[in-house]
Amino acid sequence: MAENDYLGMDDLQINPAARIPLCFCADISGSMARENAEGKKPIEELNTFLNEMMSYIRDEANLAESVEVAIVTFQSSVDVVRDFALCKAEDGLVELTASGGTALAHGVDKAVEILEARKQMYKDQAVDYYQPILVLITDGKPGDLEDLPAVEAKTCQLSNENKLSLFPVVIGADGDEAKWRSIMDCLKGLSPNHAPLHLKGLQFQGLLQFLGKSIERLHESNPGQQEEKTTGEEVGGGWGEW
Repeated sequence: MAENDYLGMDDLQINPAARIPLCFCADISGSMARENAEGKKPIEELNTFLNEMMSYIRDEANLAESVEVAIVTFQSSVDVVRDFALCKAEDGLVELTASGGTALAHGVDKAVEILEARKQMYKDQAVDYYQPILVLITDGKPGDLEDLPAVEAKTCQLSNENKLSLFPVVIGADGDEAKWRSIMDCLKGLSPNHAPLHLKGLQFQGLLQFLGKSIERLHESNPGQQEEKTTGEEVGGGWGEW
């Protein structure tokens, strides 16, 4: 998938259904290519998850015309590899590769930037929309830690104003719980309403099921309706650890 500047204005004019903007901010740093004890590479599991997530949305009649998915990746640099669009059968597969560092703060900042731009486009086109969802997926601490506080201020303000739901997800399968806790502690300032989650191993299927149910519940609410704040324990559903 190549970056492009097309954000689907024609589609907004043709299909006025209320939108759910869903952005994945994905770590594709070099460590994501390392095999775990089971011989699995996080980057490969991430690709499978993203493709299955979009397939799930595409196959659900009540979501297919509403959920727009964007993907922002970060390593040493940041890229928008998929701009907001509905999930179509003709979409190519997500095939991310891993290398470089972990510009996490810059990645989240870019994700927020395109979410805000998409919301403005909805407003300009008089299209209703639901509270935006941002899912951050990483296996390490930010390499740009000095830039994190400014990003935290931005995401916390949006979250507290019920203008964003941000879910930080930390992935990793070794038994070093202290390491994973330290990463989660580093990210907890990004989202006041949703505690960082540590996926058990690479169990992306649980994340897919959780997000699918969350999107369906959101779709059943009214566009613009405020989100009910939740704790980490209420969000997890047994598929991860805090």
